[in-house]
Amino acid sequence: VENSGVHSFLLSDPRLTARHGGGHVPVRIVMSQTMKLPEVAHLWDVSVARTIVATQRGARREVQKLLSSKGVEVVEFDILNPRDLMEYCYERGYLSVLWECGGSLSAPAIASGVIHK
Repeated sequence: VENSGVHSFLLSDPRLTARHGGGHVPVRIVMSQTMKLPEVAHLWDVSVARTIVATQRGARREVQKLLSSKGVEVVEFDILNPRDLMEYCYERGYLSVLWECGGSLSAPAIASGVIHK
């Protein structure tokens, strides 16, 4: 969530949960190089679904600690990019990923070949 994505995130405070009720509950993954994220958000309620925040190593440690204290899994990457995040997801067994993002994230994801359709 950066640039236009963070703006939408702050305005809409999405839940990113399945609306059909019951069955599969997807893992929510937020990408943020800077960790300029709100302290309070629906995504940090891990009682409804797991949330992972992927970030750049060393970014705003105080925010990382706050989110971790809420049960959010914070994962640091040396350089945060779509390809490495998708490799991380694959290693964890996440074989289907729905990207909801702004242009600043979708363009590199498309260019790196991690989005198939």
